Amino acid sequence: MRETRSLWLRSLLAACLLFGIPSLVGAAPPTAKDRAEIRRAEAAIAKAGNFYRGAKYRESGEAARAALDILAALPVDDSPTWKTALATPLKQLGRARELLAAQEVTVPDWKPGESAPTGDTVSFVREVAPILVAKCGGCHINRSQGEFSMANFAALEKGSSSGVVFMAGDAAGSRMIELVESGDMPRGEGEVTKAELEKLKRWIAGGAKFDGDDPSASLASLVPGGQPDRAPNVPVVMADPDDEVQFARDVAPILQQHCLECHGQQNGGNGFSLATFDRLLQGGGNGPPVVVAKPAESLLIKKLRGTATLGARMPQGRDPLPEETIAKIEKWIELGAKFDGFAANASLEDTIAQRAAGGLTHEELAKQRLERAEKTWRLILPDTPANHVASDEVLVVGGASPEILSAVKTMADEQIVKLRKMFKTPAAQPLIKGRMTLFVFDKRYDYGEIGTMLEGRELPATWRGHWMYNPLDPYGCVLLEKDGTAAPGVVAQQIAGVYVASLGKVPRWFAEGSARAVAARIDPRDSRVQGWDRQVAEVLDSLERPEGFLAGALAPEEGDVLSYSFVSKLLMAPASRYVGVIGALQSGAPFGEAFAKIYGGEPTDLIDPWTTRVTPRKRK
Repeated sequence: MRETRSLWLRSLLAACLLFGIPSLVGAAPPTAKDRAEIRRAEAAIAKAGNFYRGAKYRESGEAARAALDILAALPVDDSPTWKTALATPLKQLGRARELLAAQEVTVPDWKPGESAPTGDTVSFVREVAPILVAKCGGCHINRSQGEFSMANFAALEKGSSSGVVFMAGDAAGSRMIELVESGDMPRGEGEVTKAELEKLKRWIAGGAKFDGDDPSASLASLVPGGQPDRAPNVPVVMADPDDEVQFARDVAPILQQHCLECHGQQNGGNGFSLATFDRLLQGGGNGPPVVVAKPAESLLIKKLRGTATLGARMPQGRDPLPEETIAKIEKWIELGAKFDGFAANASLEDTIAQRAAGGLTHEELAKQRLERAEKTWRLILPDTPANHVASDEVLVVGGASPEILSAVKTMADEQIVKLRKMFKTPAAQPLIKGRMTLFVFDKRYDYGEIGTMLEGRELPATWRGHWMYNPLDPYGCVLLEKDGTAAPGVVAQQIAGVYVASLGKVPRWFAEGSARAVAARIDPRDSRVQGWDRQVAEVLDSLERPEGFLAGALAPEEGDVLSYSFVSKLLMAPASRYVGVIGALQSGAPFGEAFAKIYGGEPTDLIDPWTTRVTPRKRK
């Protein structure tokens, strides 16, 4: 799938050169409102990319088409200002069109100045679902008669044991239409009228698209007066280190081996997906799979034992799991169905790999991270060959020359020496086990691609770098200066952020605040640092509750500026207390316990002393 993903990154520049942007008489240059609409379209395209990475291809297509609708409504002309304004969304839409075509999801071709593509489309939610619920519900929604379920769109799309029941774009060749026209279906629930049959045909001919929010939601819930049968959001409970059976270590490998083939997508068989831990808890068309602490009542166990009243024993078409394997899953449920991974929304494969990474050596983990870094670069910039250089502490990857990357590596190693002194790190251990990756960019647009394509967000225009941490793939990003060099404060910031985040379950505000405080100490004349200092009072004056940054309730840049000020102006004054917290984290202490012991309370208890220190008047 990663090879397919790389198609997303194919440039649409050649296509833009082939067609001219038509001139509209009287059209004006983009106004502030027009540019806001363009940003809204770019946000919809980023959302499409996010859906695609989660294997939600249909939703990805809907988001891309929404972006197209936004752009088509603009008063475009063929002036250079409009061409420049539309260059990014056009390129991104071209990538989306190519990649989604490989998944049999259509995003119409469109040229600036044309109206949005339209057609006589039929809404599944508003027009098709009511027909199916009324005429087919008794046999195929409430039950799975004939081994065919319409419990939700995902199940309908999968079809029966004999195959799919509709072929998108081909109504005449679809089994559903054939059965209705022959009179064989529906049985006993009322005849499908000619108008309803025509509506079903037009829906299939138009691509059989799903226009709801969640293909795994029950069909009944889409109809006015219907009731959803999806499980409510189930809280994720973290495991205790000494739990006898743990998910990532013991259960996830079982699910990966025996269940992921059918239930691995975001909406797997019957809407039940094992793509992530939180999707497992949500369940599918038959409801939640786990009743916490009650394995005998859990649908997952019933399906594995073949005692469920609905559907086949699982894994379908394979030998039943050994009794000791099922007993292990039962024990996990009995202990509370807890989670021992890094992030409940991480893929099942990454959850397993993150747990396994703890048993690898520094060298083994470094080798894995090089492979992941190369794949990441191909994802974000497939047309730019990557070079890489490495030391024992850091891997530097980028499209710049090896000489430039080597200079960045040397600077990174120099900053690591300084960070070791600041954080008093154990000398015999690498700063980051397995090394961290530094992605280096010489163009702002290329740097922005890692936000759009990998992280599903638009990076703030003021950023010259940022970091991300998880135990499997910690990395930082650095945007080079105009002269091709890396600013020492920018490099040190990314390394410091990853290091602090690696010390356990550390709040992001503490890690990012530490990273920026380090940048300020390394290079106090950095214009970014001066800007952060100026922004603190402005941001605080706009807030009723300044402590919101502790909970991640602010926009990224606003929250990060306050995190920087809170750490540098209060927690590091004096520095000995801050270093005491770092030392406790290095010894394995939980963050909350370490913070309370050193500072005598919770972070919220220190908000007033901090705001009094950094603003001219005392804040309440």
